[in-house]
Amino acid sequence: SALDTFTDAACADPLLVALRDRVEVAFAEELEETVSRVEVLDAAGAVHVAEANSAAALPFADRRSRVVDKAAALLGAERARALWTALSDDTQADQTIPMLTAMLRAA
Repeated sequence: SALDTFTDAACADPLLVALRDRVEVAFAEELEETVSRVEVLDAAGAVHVAEANSAAALPFADRRSRVVDKAAALLGAERARALWTALSDDTQADQTIPMLTAMLRAA
């Protein structure tokens, strides 16, 4: 799964350590608490800026995609698909809680 990439060996990789050592985290009072801003200074001296607000509404298709991708990373694709189907289908509502319980016990 995607979580398997976070191993001790991967986190100790010299390239990743070098990158980590170049990162500075600063809190900006002027930003709302749901806003993140990333500024990257490249080797040529140019600054690249990106900003995101986790409170901003996403279109349903984007939210669905993010939830399904996260579930697949955590549960595996087959379980995530089964869970999404159960949650999306009113005719399977009575199966949802037992399915969730079984998944949690198996984890």
